[in-house]
Amino acid sequence: MSGQFSFPLLIRSPERVAAFVPVAPAGSDRYLRLLKKVKVPTLIVWGEKDEIIPMEKSDALAAVLEDAKRVILKGAGHP
Repeated sequence: MSGQFSFPLLIRSPERVAAFVPVAPAGSDRYLRLLKKVKVPTLIVWGEKDEIIPMEKSDALAAVLEDAKRVILKGAGHP
C-alpha cells in the first residue's frame, strides 16, 4: 500500500522529496500519467518473483520517471 501514500506526496510536492525509493508500490497504474512530470532521482526496487505486483509494473514506472534506475532482487518475492 506504500504507493497510495507516497505517489500523492511525490506528485503534489516534489520539491519536498530529495529522492524516491518505491519498493514494489501498489497503485502505480493509477498515477503513471501524473508521474511523467516528476523529476526526482528514483531507485525502483522490485522482487523478481513478486506474485502480488508483477515485475512488469516496474518497467512502466521506470518509463515515466525521468531520473529512475531499477534494482531487481533475484529470487525475491513481494517485499
